[in-house]
Parts: sequence; structure tokens; C-alpha cells
Amino acid sequence: MDEELNEKAVEGDGLPATEDGIAGNPAGFEEQSIEAQRQELEKERQQLRLEYLRLDTIQFLKECELPETLAGHVMADDFEKTKKIILELKAAFDNAVQQQVVKRLAGKSPRGGNGDFSNNDLTGQVRRALA
Repeated sequence: MDEELNEKAVEGDGLPATEDGIAGNPAGFEEQSIEAQRQELEKERQQLRLEYLRLDTIQFLKECELPETLAGHVMADDFEKTKKIILELKAAFDNAVQQQVVKRLAGKSPRGGNGDFSNNDLTGQVRRALA
């Protein structure tokens, strides 16, 4: 009977039957298919991991009051590294803003009135305005 199957297989598609009697299934085809599926699953798993990392990064940027558009610039291999980068960026950014505020406030002092009265002399101001 096995000989009949092999003969039919050869006649059918020109390929010899494999050990399991199925014609046209070269040895190793199943193993290649499994490997291809494994690689595809690994690729999908990596994409999913990156998407979760991106979402976690955006959430942490929001918590740090930084724009979420920075996510692509600060993402690292894992969230702990990404978090460290964001905290360093926030510290540097806050420091730069603070320096600019101090710089602006250190400029010219605001000028006072014409010197005729003190700011606390409201009664005097009203009298002069009505006169």
C-alpha cells in the first residue's frame, strides 16, 4: 500500500511522498514554518513592547509637566532609563527657566511716581486728583 501512495504521489505532482505519506511536503517545511511564525511573533512582541514604552513615556512626561512631543527624543531601551533621561531633562529645563527669570528680574527696577507722595498716602493722592 505504501508503494501505491508513493507512486500516486510521484504521478500527482512529481514530488515524492514524505515519511508521513503526504506528497509535496518537503522535509523541514514544517520546521521552517514554525521558525517563520516564531520570528513573526517576536517581531509583534517587540512592537507591542515599544508601544507600551511610548505610552508610559508620554504619561511620565505629562506628570513632569513636559510636552508629550518629547517622547520620541527621550525614549531609551526600557522605562527606567527613559525615566532617568526625563528627570535629567526636567532638571536642566527648570534650571534654565529659573536662570532666565532671575536674569529678567535683575534688570532695571521699576520707576516710582513723580515723588510728590508716597504710595501709602492714598488720601493725598485723592486730594491732588480732585484739586
